[in-house]
Parts: sequence; C-alpha cells; structure tokens
Amino acid sequence: MRTSRHELARLLGSVTKAVQSRNTIPILAMVRLVASDGKLTVTGTDLTIEIAGHIEAEGDLAACVDAKLLAGAVGKATGDSITLEQDGNDVVLRAGRSRYKLPSLPVDDFPILDAGTFTAEFEADPAALFGPVAFAMSDEQTRYYLCGAYLEPKAVTATNGHKLSSVKHDLPEFAPVIVPAATVAIAPKGNCTVRLNERKIQFVADDVTITSSLVDGSYPDYERVIPRGLDNVAVYDAAAMKAAADRVAIVSQDRTPSVRLDLTSDEIALTSRGNGEANDVVPCAYDGPEQTVGFNARYLAEVLGSLPAGEIRMAVGDCMGPVVFTSDSAPEQRVVLMPQRVR
Repeated sequence: MRTSRHELARLLGSVTKAVQSRNTIPILAMVRLVASDGKLTVTGTDLTIEIAGHIEAEGDLAACVDAKLLAGAVGKATGDSITLEQDGNDVVLRAGRSRYKLPSLPVDDFPILDAGTFTAEFEADPAALFGPVAFAMSDEQTRYYLCGAYLEPKAVTATNGHKLSSVKHDLPEFAPVIVPAATVAIAPKGNCTVRLNERKIQFVADDVTITSSLVDGSYPDYERVIPRGLDNVAVYDAAAMKAAADRVAIVSQDRTPSVRLDLTSDEIALTSRGNGEANDVVPCAYDGPEQTVGFNARYLAEVLGSLPAGEIRMAVGDCMGPVVFTSDSAPEQRVVLMPQRVR
C-alpha cells in the first residue's frame, strides 16, 4: 500500500488523540489500518472515544500497528510517499531511505464502537459550541455528571459548582446529553455534522469521524443557581482586570490564590495577601453601593478569558452571593462565579 507521507502524518495526528499513552490492553495502544478501493482508513480508540479518518492510497493492507511507533516513524521519515506492506506478523514501512519493521495484530481483534442508530442530526462547529463553557467543567470524578458539557437544544452549559458558563442556542430538538470532558477537548474546529442518540455523539467532518460515549447521569437544574435581577453592575475592560488580578495574585501562598475586589463608582481596587500584600486598580463604571467581593484568582481569569475581549458587565448582589458576568459582544452567554472569603 502506498500513500502520501504528509497526509498520513496529518491523519495520525488526529486519530491518535483517541489512543491513551498507557494501556493494559495491548491493542488499544494501536491504530487499525485498512486500505482498499483507493482509500486508507485509520482508526484509534480507548473504548470510550473512537476516531477514524481516511486518505487516498494505492493497494491493500489490513493490520493493527502501535500508534506511537507508527506516528514517530512517519514523522521522522523522509520523502513524499510512504509504503506499508504486510510481512507475516509485521508491517514493513518504507519511506525514502528509511525502513521500519513494526509488529502488528489482526484487524479483527480491534474493538469498534457500536454507535447504534442516531436519532438527531444537525450542523454545527463543535469547537465553537463547547469552547465558551469548557473551562467550567468539573474534574472531580465523585461528581462524574459534572465532568462534561450539558448539551440541549436551547443551550450548552458546564459547571463545577464554583463556576458556571451557559450559552443559549437554537438547535433542533433532541434529548439533552452530557458530553464527556475528554470529547469536548478534542471537538473538531469548523462546521461538521453532529449526530446524537441517548448513548453516543458523533462528529462527522470531511475525512475524520469522532464517535464518543456520553456520560450516563442526570445534570442538575443549573438555571436555579443563576441569579436574576442583580441591579448593581460594574463595567470594566476584561483584559485590564485579568492582568491586574494576575499581578496581585503572585503574593498569595495558597494553592488557590485569592483576590479581593473593592468596588467604588469609578474604580475597582484589587488586593491580595499572603507572602506580603499586593494592590492594583482597574477603572470601571459602577452604579451600586460600595462593597467588597472576593474570588479565586484563577477562576476569575478563566471567566474573563471565556468572554469576548472588551467591556465586561459584572452584576453583584451581596458579598457572598453568586456574581454574573456578561458581555454585550456575546449576549447569549452567562457566566456565574461563586465568591469566596478573602482577607
């Protein structure tokens, strides 16, 4: 089988995202290679996510080869074309003056995800769909149902209990699902076909298909934690606030550095204490009573980074109530951050 070395390297870069670096099952460290009818299909899986893609190729081949070894050989070899040939229990790779002999396993041993019948389908840009909420997903396995993005026809939402981001959408009707964080992380960029059923989600692009299991659980009623009617609103530049919070947080000795915001009519004074004290000021327009609110500095930076550049509207209630961040440049997005006590 002969194909373009550059195209194979590109395809392996996509497919191997589904292959875990450490596996107790040998074949899960491999990719499945099947060439026939002028096409080479490469598949990788970790039993939860499967990525399959194809490129043009001449000849036939059917083998499973170690993903890391194959990607390394293809990446370091020279020449524009590459050949792969079965040699007993091995696959021989030739490119330029390079020759590699790689152990292989039968393709029949490779596990293929059973996606079942999809009940919903629509066009979307998955990276753009999940991007504004991904930072808010939880990584605590004890609350596994929060370790992903909640996708429903009206919105996509993520929360870890301390931070929440929700973006309104108008998608075709389907039963809401929880897309795992690992799948969100590799969601393709650009418009593609999204298919859904109660157990699987699939992204179909021109030459790569990603199929993933969904999180089996019930997502909490996130609308209950989004406060309404907060009239005290501070407006400031997101980049200025993010930079100031980062500057003052360097003195904090905590694993979760905190920052205190003192709001007045025309500025927000930032303070952080730990190994010393740091202060900074950000101009703002604020129409409420003077008050103080504290945040996890890292969470605050993530919140500001999830919204478009420019002015941010920060709506506050009392010093320990949830704070809502919005932007006129992204009217469909709401971000909620729980404050914390700071000195």
